[in-house]
Amino acid sequence: MAAGPAVSGNTVVVGALDGNLYAFTPGGTAAARWPVVTGTVTNQVTGAPAVSTTVSVVRDGASIGSSTTDAAGNYRLGLPAGAGKYTIQVAQLGFATASREVEVVAGGTVEVNLEISPVNVDASTGKRLPSGLVEGGPRDVVIENKQLAMAIAKVSNDPQLSQSTTGKVLDLAITGQPDQLDWINLPYVSTAEPVGGNAWAQLQTRSNDVQVVENSGTKAVVRVTGTSAEHPGLKIVTTYTATPDEQFITAATTFTNDSAAALSVWAGDAMDHDGPGSRSAVSGFAPVTSGGPFSQVPNANRWIAQAGTSPDNQTYGLIYTAASGPFTGYSQSNFTMSKFKLELAPGAGHTITRKIVAASNGGAADKFAVLNQIPAG
Repeated sequence: MAAGPAVSGNTVVVGALDGNLYAFTPGGTAAARWPVVTGTVTNQVTGAPAVSTTVSVVRDGASIGSSTTDAAGNYRLGLPAGAGKYTIQVAQLGFATASREVEVVAGGTVEVNLEISPVNVDASTGKRLPSGLVEGGPRDVVIENKQLAMAIAKVSNDPQLSQSTTGKVLDLAITGQPDQLDWINLPYVSTAEPVGGNAWAQLQTRSNDVQVVENSGTKAVVRVTGTSAEHPGLKIVTTYTATPDEQFITAATTFTNDSAAALSVWAGDAMDHDGPGSRSAVSGFAPVTSGGPFSQVPNANRWIAQAGTSPDNQTYGLIYTAASGPFTGYSQSNFTMSKFKLELAPGAGHTITRKIVAASNGGAADKFAVLNQIPAG
């Protein structure tokens, strides 16, 4: 046996000369070899090994272990939970998630070879944006297409959005570029109108379910379900949808009044850009670089947005459909937000639909002009 055994409670785990892991309890049962999954991960297009790629083992929807491929694309995973059914998954940004369900027996070894291919659209856990102001972790959901990637909080918590982070956008970037956003508070809902320098700090949305409901290769859909802390009878469902070639991900939020009384609330989204040179804008108005916050009614292009001065030249925007109704933009340099006034009779609902954009401004003097090229719809 190898030196330095690991101890978990009364159970000792040791590595043997045969390369396997064994667990035994002193004075208890005999040593039992863990089931093992081995295999190779390759690029489906080139046939080359996928090097330094994370391979995860998933059970009951949660990752319970992982390994990294070597220079030949090989990996090896021990399964301390023993015999049973597992999903072996490779989730890498820029590639469609590959997975296979396997059933292992006690002490057995199963070979699972996986191929990954460049992404069209994908939504899965196990991924993380590569750089910048990244907050999302491997247990959050990343939805991406050929143009951009976005992390949606499933387990992570941002202290500024305490108790309200679940289902919100934590990271967003053009493919291959760093994340310059802190978060998007999408959506918020409040009885009182948000005003002042901390108007963005609306924490009343309480989401408790984040699910990937479609991941077909031509469309990826993530659904977030919750309520309002102020009005538990107000149901809030946001559906994020990605298709392959768009410079945006669509998010549609439906507010439904399931209570017996009419509700009058403010709703919308707030965006926090933390990159250098942060500035905000509302369509039809000059950018805000100091002062504020300012109330501005957008023109027909119907967007709120932020950008900075970093060399990645990314502009972030939320473009609202006409069917979402009238709204006001509210901005200072480091945040911008939308305000919709909703009047909901018992049993009534209202849907706010927006395109979440990360697009290159090409270093233009007007960093927001690129948004006028994307129809509000």
